[in-house]
Amino acid sequence: MSSSTLNSITLTPNLIAGQHICAGSSDKSITHRALILAACAEGTSHIYHASMAADCMSTLNACQVLGAEIVVAADHCRITSAGAQKFKSPQQVLDFHNSGTTARLLVGLLAALAGRFFICCGDKSLSVRPMRELISLLRDIGAQIMARNDDQHLPLAISGTTLTPRRLRFDTASAQLKSALLLAGMHAEAGQMHINLPSGTRQHTEEMLRMAGVDCHWQTQQERQLLTLTCPYSLPPLRLKIPNDPSSAAYFVALVLLSPVPMQVTLRNLCADPNRLGFVEVIKAMQGDVRLTTAIDNRGYATPVCDLTACSGNQLQAVMLEQAIVPKIIDEVMILALLAAFATGESQFKSLSALRSKESDRLTAIAVFINNIGGKATILADASLIVQGTFGIGDKTKRPRSFTYDPAGDHRLAMTASICALLTESTCTIHQPACVGVSFPDFFAQLQALHSRA
Repeated sequence: MSSSTLNSITLTPNLIAGQHICAGSSDKSITHRALILAACAEGTSHIYHASMAADCMSTLNACQVLGAEIVVAADHCRITSAGAQKFKSPQQVLDFHNSGTTARLLVGLLAALAGRFFICCGDKSLSVRPMRELISLLRDIGAQIMARNDDQHLPLAISGTTLTPRRLRFDTASAQLKSALLLAGMHAEAGQMHINLPSGTRQHTEEMLRMAGVDCHWQTQQERQLLTLTCPYSLPPLRLKIPNDPSSAAYFVALVLLSPVPMQVTLRNLCADPNRLGFVEVIKAMQGDVRLTTAIDNRGYATPVCDLTACSGNQLQAVMLEQAIVPKIIDEVMILALLAAFATGESQFKSLSALRSKESDRLTAIAVFINNIGGKATILADASLIVQGTFGIGDKTKRPRSFTYDPAGDHRLAMTASICALLTESTCTIHQPACVGVSFPDFFAQLQALHSRA
């Protein structure tokens, strides 16, 4: 594996047999939330093992603009703040760059800061991602927000005001919408906010609030999560250690499962939230050899953690995935679709319309990619994805065709294509590979450890 130019990387299929341990990547979702909550707390917080991915840096930079003092040292962030109530109207625009999590979570927080005014923007990709549902929900509790294209897109302007907690129900399985509302409740009028949404979304924000002593509780009924938050609330300084990211681990797991040589890889200290491990459920259903071991004492991390081991050798089988599991695999659909291209039979992933409004139209992109490498993928009218098992595993193989690929700035497409490149007939080229830094800056360095230079 070598960088052919500053703008591309070449990958040649030549995997190293044996047992490997991968470091993985600090969890991006939990880092976003830890940074925001620490900036909102009064005092000095310490966040260990935080992700320094580009998305998380967008959140860190925004928190600095709002008034938090942040010092980044090796594997440690020290955040000192007078509390969110002391945030000032910034003289500059808040730029969220490419981070949808930064945008949605902070919009919820800023809407509740009465008497302050904020203008928020993002890059070209973020500026076409949907914001209307979030804005509508926040307006239901009194927010004053204006946005471009009939309240659909960034940039937007927020005139902070005191919000009124009430009952809110929505049918989009979105942890970002839920988290924005929970943050909006921090400075709302006294009362209770009730949030009713489909179950299956990651629960990091509510778990972290409860750990900080906030009156936030929830239950699941008839496939819906029902949350109750007592407003307003304040936060003490935090001391948190961020676990590793299951979504980043999925790429290495897929590579091992599809390896033509005997391989085993272990990834340690992954966030063990069941709603983040849906891809493991899917792989087990495909008869892939994956094993989870949960740590009893959390090893000092902010959430329960687990170790994940994957072994090569099993022939994968096709799966039929219903819409209910999509929130649990939303970040892993593309690498799971690649696995399906190597499975026996026809796999179906139902109702993937949410993939159309990510960093790119990922639904179309993964179908085009699979077809271009010699597989067969079809998108149905209801945004379901059909993938026909085409390729073989191990020495039975019909390998994917070699390719040159431009992920158009989408980090998950770049990583999916890179895993595929190590399973093809010969050398492949990925253009603009630096986009993986959005979520996993060390991706290629860690991939190198599984790949022979000989």
